[in-house]
Amino acid sequence: MAQAFALHPGSVLSHELTARIADRLGDHRRAAEHLTAALKQAPLRLDLLGRARETLTALGDFGALERLYRTVLGAVQQGSGLDAVGLWVDLALLYREGLGRPDQARVALGVAERLAADDPRVIAARRTLADGA
Repeated sequence: MAQAFALHPGSVLSHELTARIADRLGDHRRAAEHLTAALKQAPLRLDLLGRARETLTALGDFGALERLYRTVLGAVQQGSGLDAVGLWVDLALLYREGLGRPDQARVALGVAERLAADDPRVIAARRTLADGA
């Protein structure tokens, strides 16, 4: 892992490579730490968010996952081409299912609804949240 940092210390690439190595070695906590560090530097890398989501979900660290979603959503600007609606829907479901915070789930879903009320993911999440009410 030290070799990954030797090339470009603290860079997104070094964190990404170190996370891959840590994950393969079964050190999922360390992998999550490096994915988090990479996302803080490159918050629009949704591929990294996906890997971090898998790792943090497996670790049961939903609080860290929420913070990552907030970091990414804070960086997403309208017209960036990124799927803000999907991110807000994912965050709403995380609040409900991972964190047990239905009020915050409704707020996050409300943002997704304002962006695209007719989006099938928003409609499905609305049903999911209503079923759990």
